[in-house]
Amino acid sequence: MIRLEEYDLAQFSLTEGYVAVPFEVYQPVDGELIVTVYPGLEKTADAFLQQFSADPFSADAIAYLKEQLTPFVKEYDLAPSRDADVHFLEYRLRDRRDLCTARLLPDTELADGHTDMTEWTNATTHALEMDDADPDAACAVHRIGNTIAAYAAENDFPEEMDVIEIHVECAPAYRRMGYATSCTVRLSQFLLDRGYSVKYVCRHTNAASARVAEKAGFSLTGRKYSFVCYRNDG
Repeated sequence: MIRLEEYDLAQFSLTEGYVAVPFEVYQPVDGELIVTVYPGLEKTADAFLQQFSADPFSADAIAYLKEQLTPFVKEYDLAPSRDADVHFLEYRLRDRRDLCTARLLPDTELADGHTDMTEWTNATTHALEMDDADPDAACAVHRIGNTIAAYAAENDFPEEMDVIEIHVECAPAYRRMGYATSCTVRLSQFLLDRGYSVKYVCRHTNAASARVAEKAGFSLTGRKYSFVCYRNDG
């Protein structure tokens, strides 16, 4: 199935937008393959489906899309993202009964924008940032003393009103100890109790992250390849 977006790259080039996704491939676990494209890419989508519908996330399929799409977006002064070679696994958690609360460790805590983190040291690769202007924002943190060993936090770009996507980070020295899974469970518990479904997305090459989702009780719902491109500031 091909879905056509109303928005096209010509319109995008007239805005101050920085990120565009002109081509996206989604395969639900139980459902029809969906290709969503901007106007002007219908023929590319049709050719892609004819050649790769049996294996839309193979290396050959993604190489084909990069070859076809890169010249197209360059005409609008856009460049592909560094993730143009990978696809992603999407997990969902909709029911609290599916949440594996046995994985929740007693020292994993819930924090928000009002939590005083000034004495905490973050050992993970990415900074933990909380918006103190959003009273509903929350994250789950597992600390060793004042060191953040792992955390789970909400993403800033909701795609659906009743679904919140989360991301999880764990410091290399604290992996395989259950901290990332515990944080995932704690934050998911908080969100489910407030009526949200929870989405968890990871690269298909990140087996450790996929295991965290599965241990927490998430179910794989589909695979997605997004040809993300950015405005070329150079």
